Amino acid sequence: MEGAAAAVTAATGALGPVLAKLRALLVDGNSILDGRRETSEILSIKSELEAVYPLLMRLPEAEDPGAASKDWMGEARELFYDIEDAVEDYLLDLKRGDENRGITQPQATAKNPIAPDLKFLNLFRDIKMKLKEVKRRCSERLETPEANKMPTVVDPRARFLHKDASELVGMNRQKAKVMELLAGDDDMEGSVSQKLRMVWIVGFAGMGKTTLADLVYQAIGEQFQCRAFASFSPSSSSSTMDFLNDILRQVTDTTSTVPSHGTEVATEQYLIEQISSVLAKKRYLVIVDDIWKLREWKVIGSAFPENYVGSKIILTTRMKAVAEKCCTDAFIYELPGVHYHDAIKLTETAILKEREYDTRDIVAISLDELCRNIEYMSRGMPLALHCLSAEAADSVRQENYDGWNTWIKHVQDGFLSIRSLKPLADSLGLVYDSLPIHLKTCLLYCTTYPDFHSEKVLTEAQGIERQDLVRKWMAEGFVPRLEAAETYFDELVSRNLLLVHHTRQRFYQIQPLMLPFLVCKSKEANFVTRWLDDHGSAKRIRRLVIHQSDSVYDSETLTYSSMRRQHGSFSHVRSLIVCFRRSQHGPFIFDEGWHFVPSFKNQFPCFDNWIFKMLGHLRVLDLEQIINIGDDDLVRICKLLLLRYLGLKYCSGITVLPREIGRLQNLETLDISSTGVTDLPMEIGELWHLETLNVSNTRIREIPREIGKVQHLKTLNLSNTRVVELPWERSLLSNSVSVLVGYKNGPQLVKFPNGLHPIWLAWKNGTIASSARVMRRQDLSIMLFDHFGSSSGPLPVPGLKMSSRHTNIPQWVKEHLTDVSSLDIRICRLEEEDLKFLQQMPNLQVLALRLEILPREPISFTAGGFSKLESFLVDCRLPLVTFKQGAMPCLRHLEFKFYTGRASVHPIGITNLRSIQKVVFWCSKYYTSDCSGIAAMLKIVKEEAMEHPKRISLRINDSEEVFPEKGAEVSEENSINAATGSSAECGINTTLAASAIDHKGKAIQVSDYAYASSSRTTKIQEIEEAQE
Repeated sequence: MEGAAAAVTAATGALGPVLAKLRALLVDGNSILDGRRETSEILSIKSELEAVYPLLMRLPEAEDPGAASKDWMGEARELFYDIEDAVEDYLLDLKRGDENRGITQPQATAKNPIAPDLKFLNLFRDIKMKLKEVKRRCSERLETPEANKMPTVVDPRARFLHKDASELVGMNRQKAKVMELLAGDDDMEGSVSQKLRMVWIVGFAGMGKTTLADLVYQAIGEQFQCRAFASFSPSSSSSTMDFLNDILRQVTDTTSTVPSHGTEVATEQYLIEQISSVLAKKRYLVIVDDIWKLREWKVIGSAFPENYVGSKIILTTRMKAVAEKCCTDAFIYELPGVHYHDAIKLTETAILKEREYDTRDIVAISLDELCRNIEYMSRGMPLALHCLSAEAADSVRQENYDGWNTWIKHVQDGFLSIRSLKPLADSLGLVYDSLPIHLKTCLLYCTTYPDFHSEKVLTEAQGIERQDLVRKWMAEGFVPRLEAAETYFDELVSRNLLLVHHTRQRFYQIQPLMLPFLVCKSKEANFVTRWLDDHGSAKRIRRLVIHQSDSVYDSETLTYSSMRRQHGSFSHVRSLIVCFRRSQHGPFIFDEGWHFVPSFKNQFPCFDNWIFKMLGHLRVLDLEQIINIGDDDLVRICKLLLLRYLGLKYCSGITVLPREIGRLQNLETLDISSTGVTDLPMEIGELWHLETLNVSNTRIREIPREIGKVQHLKTLNLSNTRVVELPWERSLLSNSVSVLVGYKNGPQLVKFPNGLHPIWLAWKNGTIASSARVMRRQDLSIMLFDHFGSSSGPLPVPGLKMSSRHTNIPQWVKEHLTDVSSLDIRICRLEEEDLKFLQQMPNLQVLALRLEILPREPISFTAGGFSKLESFLVDCRLPLVTFKQGAMPCLRHLEFKFYTGRASVHPIGITNLRSIQKVVFWCSKYYTSDCSGIAAMLKIVKEEAMEHPKRISLRINDSEEVFPEKGAEVSEENSINAATGSSAECGINTTLAASAIDHKGKAIQVSDYAYASSSRTTKIQEIEEAQE
C-alpha cells in the first residue's frame, strides 16, 4: 500500500510522489541540502503536505462537491504537480552547480552556507503560502455538515423498467432463452423434485440486463407465491443492508424498514434470517440486479433457501468473473446485444417517430447512413441505441444535423452534458465511479490512444499494446512496479473496460461507448489535453496528445503562437504522444513554426533547442511513425533528463543511437524498433534504470558488453534483428530477464538456464583457475540460435560459445558448465577424458565440436552417453568420426563442416543413429584440394543413408536428397561436383541439382543459405536474406 500511496492519481495529482520524494530528500545524513538556506522552506513545504494529505484522503470520492469546490480541488491538484516540477528543477540545478564547481570547492556548513538561489527561495515561499490555503479549504470542507453526506443518485436503469414490451426491439429471443434456462427439466409436468434454479445475465453497462430481467419478471411473476426485484447501488456505503431491507419489504408486503440491531453485520444477519424464514416453504422468484462484488452475493445468498418447490433466482452483473466464482451450479447467459436488423429498425423508428418526412427530407439527412453508423457505434447496446437515436432525432428535428462526422464530433464533445445522452452517461458513470482511484487514473490515460472504433481495419499505431501501456503507466508514476501494473491491466480487462480487438488479438481497445465518456472526464479533470481541445489558457497542459484524426476537425493552419494563446505554456507537459496512421488521406505535418497542415507523409516539427527547454518536465515521449525525426533531433531529445519512456517505433529517419543517450539516466523504456539504427553505443550501459529495451526489426548485429551494467533490465526484444549471440554478462544471465528473439514465426521468449549463472559468479569472485582467467571475457558469448541445426528458430535454451582455441576442454568448463544445454567449443584434439565429460553432461542438447587437428584415427561415439543430444556439429578438416550401435539415441540433426582430406574407408555409422532425420555436409569454398578424399567419404555416407530404415534428408551444400528415395536418381558424379564446386572465384565446381523428389513424389524444398566462412555464420546470412 505504501507504493500505491506514493502514486500519481487523477484526483490528487503528484501529491503522493512529491511527499515521498521530500521525505527521502530530507532524511538524516543526506548532505545534498546541508548548509543551504532553501532547506528550511523545503522542510515547511513537507510539513504542510503531510498535513494536507490526510485531509484530502478523508473527502469521500463519491461526493459531488459542487462547482466551487471542484475548482479549488482542481487548483490543489495542479499545485501538487507544480511542486514536483519545482523540486525536480531544484535538484537538477544543484547537480549542475556541483558539476560546475568541481570537487575542489569547500563543503557547505552551518557557519559557511552557500548563497541561496533567490529564484527557488521565492518559489518555495510562494508554494508554502498556497499549501496553507489548500489546508484551510480542506478543513472548512470537512467541517461542513454536507461534506460527508452522500448525494442522491437517480438510478439510470429506472427509466427502462416496466416498459411496454411493444416498445422494446429485439428482446424476445433473449427473454425466451432466459426463461428456457430457468425452466430446465425440473418444471416438466409430473416432476417430483424441483430444485432452485439460478441464471446469471452478464453484460456491460447499457446492454439491457436489467430490462431483460424485468421482462422475465413480468412474464412469469404471477406463477410464484413470493417475488421481489431489488438492485444494488454501488454508490451506497450500506448497499447490502439496503438491498436486504428492500427484499424483505417486498416478500412481506410491508413498507417499514428494519431498525438497526447494533452493528451493521448484526443487522444484516437479522435481515437474512427474516427473509429465509418467509421464503422457507414458498415458491419464490427473486431478481438480484447489478451485483458488483463477489462478497455481496456471499452475504445475501444465504437469505434464499433451497426448498425444492421450483423457486427461481435471476442475477445480473457486469463482470463475468463474479458470475463464474459465485455459483458452480448456476447458468450464465451472456447478452449478445441487439441484432443488426433490429438495431436499424429501432434507430429508424426513434428518428422518424415524432415527425413525418417527405422523400427529400430523408435523402437530405442520409437516414440509412445515419442508422448504420449509430448501430456500428452502439455495438448492439440497447441503451446506447435509444440515447443516440433520441439525440439524432433532436438534431434532425431542429435541422442541426450536418453530416455524420460533424454530428458525432458534437456527441463526443458533449457526452456528459447533452440531455438525450444523460441515461447512457449515468449508466457508464456507475461503472466509472465503482473503480478505485488507481484504476480510474490508469483508465483515463488510455484516452491518449486514438479513437479507432470507426475504422474497419485496425493499424498498429492505433491499437493498445499491453506492455506499451503498462510501461507508460509506470513512467507517469501511476504504479511503481511492473507486477502491479500488469494486475491493473488485467483488472480493467476483467471489467470489460479494455477489450481484445476482434481482428488483431495482440491489441486492445477501450470499450467503444466508454471512450467518449472518458475523454470528457479526462478533459474535465485537466488530465489529458488533445491538440484541438478548447483547453483554456488558465490551465497548464500535463499530457498533450496529437492524433492524426484531429486534422478532420479543423482544416485551418494552426501556428504555435495561436496554440500558445489557446493552451498557455507547454513547460509542464509530462507526456507528449503523437500517433499517426497510414491512410489514403495521409496524416498532417508540423513545420518549423508548428504549422498544422494536411500532408501525405508522417512528419513532425523540426526540433530545436527552444522546444526542449519548454519540455523539460517530460516523462513520456512517444513519436510513433514520424518519418522526419532525424539523428540530430534524437541528440536534442537526449537533453530531456527526466524522460522515463522514449518510443520511436517506425521513425525511419533515425539511423544512429547517439552517445548522448547515456544522459537519460531516468529512462526506463527505450523503443527504437523498426528504425534505421544499426548499432548500440557503449553508453547504453549508463542507463541505470532501464527495464525494457526494444530493438526489434532493426539491422543491429550485436549487443555491446556494457549492457551488463544495466542492473534493472527485465525485457530485451531482439526479434527480427541480426543478433545471434549475446555478450557474456551477469545481467543477461539472470532468469528475471526476458529475451525475445526470432524472425519468421514472431517473437519467442527465451529463458536462460540455471547452468550459466554460476560461471559468471565464479569468474567474478576469482574462483576460476588463473590460467582460465587469462582468456578475455570477449571470447565468451551466449548463443541464441543454433548455427547449424535444422531449425531456423532460436534455441529452446541458450547455450555457451567459446571462441578461443584450447588444447583440450578446460578444467573450469568441467567444473562450472556441467549443466548447460548448448555448447560450442574449439579445441586442438579430443582426449578420452574430454569425450567422457561431454557424454555425461546431463542436459546437453546442442553440441558444436570444432577440432583444429585432424585425428589419426576416427573418433568413436558409443552407447551410454549423450542421452539428450539432438543437434551435433563436427567442424574439422575431414570428419573422421564413427557412431556405434546405440550412440546418441535422440540425435536428429548431424552436420559436418569439412575442407579437405585423404581418402577414407571408415564407415560413419549413420545406420546406428536410430532417431536421425537430417545429415548435412558443408564444404567451404576456400579449400579446393584432394577432391578424391571428399568424394570417397560422401559415397560412404550415401550408401549408409540408403540402408537406414527411416527416411533421411541428406544435404550437400545447396543440394538436398531424401533416402530411401524412389523415382529420382542422382548420379555420383553430380554429387561429387556439388560437393567440390566449380566457382570461377574459388576454382571449384558448385553446380548441383536444386531439388529432389521424396518417396511420395513431392518436391523437397531446398534451403537458400550456405556456409561462407567460419567468421560469418549461417544464421546471419539467413536473417539478412529474410529482411532484404
